[in-house]
Amino acid sequence: MNTQFRLALILACLPSAARAELPTIDGVFSDWGEQYSVASDEQGDAIASFDLSKVSAVTNGSELYVHFDIGSEINLQSGIESDGTLRLEIALPRRQELTIDFRKRTAISSADPNQSIPWSELGFACLPTFASERYELRLDLQMFNVQPDDRIQLNFSGSDQLDQAVSIVLQKRHPRSLKSTFAKSDTSNFRIANLNTLRQGMSNNDRSGSIKRLLAAAKADIFCFQEEWDETAFRKAAAQIVPTEGQVNLHWSNGCGIASSLPLEPIAMELDRCAAAIIELPNSKPLVVISVHLKCCGFTGSREDLARVQQAKQLAAGIQKIRNREASRELADAGVVVIGDYNLVGSRKPLDILETAGLSELLLLGVDKRAAFTWRGLRKEESFWPGRLDLVTYDHATLRPAGGFLIDTSSLSKKSLRDLRLLAHDSEASDHLMMVADFHVRSVNPSQ
Repeated sequence: MNTQFRLALILACLPSAARAELPTIDGVFSDWGEQYSVASDEQGDAIASFDLSKVSAVTNGSELYVHFDIGSEINLQSGIESDGTLRLEIALPRRQELTIDFRKRTAISSADPNQSIPWSELGFACLPTFASERYELRLDLQMFNVQPDDRIQLNFSGSDQLDQAVSIVLQKRHPRSLKSTFAKSDTSNFRIANLNTLRQGMSNNDRSGSIKRLLAAAKADIFCFQEEWDETAFRKAAAQIVPTEGQVNLHWSNGCGIASSLPLEPIAMELDRCAAAIIELPNSKPLVVISVHLKCCGFTGSREDLARVQQAKQLAAGIQKIRNREASRELADAGVVVIGDYNLVGSRKPLDILETAGLSELLLLGVDKRAAFTWRGLRKEESFWPGRLDLVTYDHATLRPAGGFLIDTSSLSKKSLRDLRLLAHDSEASDHLMMVADFHVRSVNPSQ
């Protein structure tokens, strides 16, 4: 293998490295500066689809952050068999080894090679969830009793590998604290929250209490839901647990729901698993809200992926019809929010289609966490690692984002839990996290 390789020792004694800000695991790579680059590899030398070209890494105590380029737009965790697999191999102190096999979706320790380590025990997250040429991940090696100044080695195997393992020294950093406020930046903004409730969680006696507390903590004006499959059960549960000072207005269609104390007028959409409504905001401006649950599963080019692409085209066409509907000319300038479970595990094309239709994606992060995943398996034996399935897009011509966050009660401080009247296990009511987004309605003047 004719590989250009650069060995990097990331030493704790280097103050410039110690001061470097940690990357955010959000599927956006602009925060991976050259100071994190640890190896390069010649392209065209892979034996299957994953063709490494550049690897970056940084540590924070026992946490390891890795960014790598695989040469082509391909799904990391699923795909056709001929793609092969890519494995991240980590040699640890005291002759321990950890292997992450991305296509097998396993984390294996040399101490117990017959048992996969649950992703939650590694604090593992890897994004983006859709097909990409580049990926970033974070994992915690604490379970291996690593200590500051311990040296680990990184390499890859399977489809491609580096000429030589990269040696890295674990060092403690002091990253900037993330803003952890739930308050609106401006009371004139409107707030929308979304939760896939996992098989009708709102009417489940074991989970409805947690969902009720989550909804109350969100303090949203509009709530959207998915996987509420029974309309009667949804309407009964929503009337009991959706926080409103007066009457709760509801719309339901094929498992998707919208709830608000604001006036609500349902809109018909030519799309399965979608609920759409016109919400009348306090300033009398109309807002179009679409709660979606796109087709799940698959990978780029699969039947499921093609179905999501077609659904996105239907969404874009439906939004255009709403804007052009002669009977409701006031909707031509209405704000539009499409929120819910996009199941974007194949290609990025569904999101590309909506962006072409004038919508922009709002990236949300977990409070007190440097990650943007919205889903994680609740079972220890779950093979899929945490990913970003739930998204919010908005019409950037009429709306301006004014903040937002993901709620994961397991990561909140005791003070935050007390202030919000939440319990640490509340987010376990669903395998999806609650999304909360604030928007400001732009004035007619486009400069504002």
